[in-house]
Amino acid sequence: VVDYQKNHAAQLHQQLLYFQSHASKSLRNAIGLAAGGIVLGHKAQHQWRLKKHVLKSASKVLRSSSSSLAACGSFSQVFALVESVRASAPGLGPLWAYDTALRIGAALPKPLSPTEVFLQCGARVGAVRLQGKWLSKHRSVVPSTLRTELSVLSPAQIENFFCIYKDLLWLRMP
Repeated sequence: VVDYQKNHAAQLHQQLLYFQSHASKSLRNAIGLAAGGIVLGHKAQHQWRLKKHVLKSASKVLRSSSSSLAACGSFSQVFALVESVRASAPGLGPLWAYDTALRIGAALPKPLSPTEVFLQCGARVGAVRLQGKWLSKHRSVVPSTLRTELSVLSPAQIENFFCIYKDLLWLRMP
């Protein structure tokens, strides 16, 4: 956890600030960047395999939903709206939905962040390796059910931690 705080937490924070700064100019623009997988001016590593036309189509749908997104009162509502777009767009996966919802949540006039740790792809692998198989069937988990060492991180940081350290997490923490 200390290594994550020292070497990775600032990067996630910087990425979310990027969307807040773009939203100050235009929420629709920030939503378009988030859905298109553009972070800090470049295509995000997690989205590099996704086809450009699929991202463009999803971006268009979400931009047209900007007023609905702005009206969301929780991250879970933002995630549900983004997830509905993902479900109707072949080629987009659960990681796209989470990453996009996280970025849009940061860009909203009243920023929204997860209160639970969302588990998909690498984050799920890391969570199961550290916490055990009971997490394998969960879409998200309340942070208080996780190891106490993680309590110093926000839910978004815990998700990021699980993903980054998934190959090192084999029930090694005391």
